[in-house]
Amino acid sequence: MGRGTVEGLIAGLGDPERARYLILAQMREARLAFARNAIYPHLSDLIRTFDVLESVFRNLAGLRDGFSGTPVGIDFDMGRLTYDRSQLSGGHLDHVSEFIQWALPRIRETIEEGRTIFEFVDGQLTLEEVGILPSYVEEGYLILPDTERGGYEVIRYELSIFSAAEERYRALRTSHVKHIPVGALVPSPQSVKLDLLCENRMLPNPATYCLRTDIEFPYESTILPIAKRKLMQRLSEPRGSA
Repeated sequence: MGRGTVEGLIAGLGDPERARYLILAQMREARLAFARNAIYPHLSDLIRTFDVLESVFRNLAGLRDGFSGTPVGIDFDMGRLTYDRSQLSGGHLDHVSEFIQWALPRIRETIEEGRTIFEFVDGQLTLEEVGILPSYVEEGYLILPDTERGGYEVIRYELSIFSAAEERYRALRTSHVKHIPVGALVPSPQSVKLDLLCENRMLPNPATYCLRTDIEFPYESTILPIAKRKLMQRLSEPRGSA
């Protein structure tokens, strides 16, 4: 449920029945994806939509005081409505309020369903070190199972740290290296790492991790995003911790 959907809902609040239909359709699509253990982008989109609508609802009183047009969209960065000032009707804010009060608990329920699936999948995925880790782990490789294509995907990662407003943030950049098909002989993570050493001499002893699971999950919508999250958590741990 991305920006375009929420913008369309707010712009179409003159037809509450259509707005409700749109949001129900989006939640139905998310639930169907969750039933396939496909988590992203549906869960993150739902959370963003919930946060934006909740922010708008909290500011409705101030919006009424300064109302000067028909709501046609949302400023996602500021969490407020934008207006078509050629049409003046304060009753539109009442429609917005009613719609958001109707939508929030339903979106929250769908988010909880997605989080339940996420927690189940997360518990089935184990991130392991391949070989001995070097002292420098901010750059390396991630080996992921891809049951949809049959084989493994090798991802190169790089962790960067930047500061903003006296806060430090971590960002994980990734790029796809190659697909390794699995035939009669299944390559071990150790053998994959040795091949990577030969293919890229710029990383003589790269930090390498692999993700293991006994259950098949969608790669793009589940394995990859959760693997990145697990890797970020691992890299953020003090060295020497479990």
